[in-house]
Amino acid sequence: ETIDEIKRQGGLVYVPHPFDRMHSIPAPATLHRHLPEIDVLEAEDAEIEAALATIQTEVAGQQVVVNAAEDAQAVADAELADATAAVEDLQAEIAELDAATDQMIIDAFVDPPVNHALDAFRVDTISEATVKDALVSMQADADTTLLEQLDEARGELEVEQANKEDLAAAADQRKSEADAALAELNT
Repeated sequence: ETIDEIKRQGGLVYVPHPFDRMHSIPAPATLHRHLPEIDVLEAEDAEIEAALATIQTEVAGQQVVVNAAEDAQAVADAELADATAAVEDLQAEIAELDAATDQMIIDAFVDPPVNHALDAFRVDTISEATVKDALVSMQADADTTLLEQLDEARGELEVEQANKEDLAAAADQRKSEADAALAELNT
């Protein structure tokens, strides 16, 4: 009847310290029976405070796990992006070197180096022959260097592609670990 009178006057039904045995409180069965009619239960209790503190500690620990998982994933993604950029740079360098070697082959076909070497025998002086021989040697050295650069770039590309694959696998592993950690938090 007290609840009915409070409600009739437009008030709120407030039960202070429902779990504190030091105060006069209704029996648990009475509380349970009138629970739909109770507007406020004072929930400040040592057990509740301890439970809230435990929950806060658990949430903070879970946040550490989430942050660590996100950080690991971000590092893996950044490393993978760097590896991808390195592969793309090497592919561009190889494309340029391929174009240069193609041009070198075209030039050699159109004007074979042997013609320049034979020119050294058609000159009037040894000085001219020496100069022609030096020019042929310089061109041969430049062509050799170009081919070596192309081979080196292709070797670097193989290494960078393997590195990229390793980093992609590591990123996938970190993502799986992060997903597992997050899933564990949700259980």
